[in-house]
Amino acid sequence: MLVYVGIGQDLAKDSDIDGLNRAYILLTDELEKIYSRYPELQELKPDPIWKLFDVLKG
Repeated sequence: MLVYVGIGQDLAKDSDIDGLNRAYILLTDELEKIYSRYPELQELKPDPIWKLFDVLKG
């Protein structure tokens, strides 16, 4: 998400997209585990934004 914001301000040129993606993938993996343990989280609508993106793009 921050990468998209940074593109308009030329901040993405200095960003380590691969590093951000590794962190993002680890974070979403942990969130998926948490959501799987709590049915009340699974019922939240709309779906969380992290479920919509596999990786961040620069």
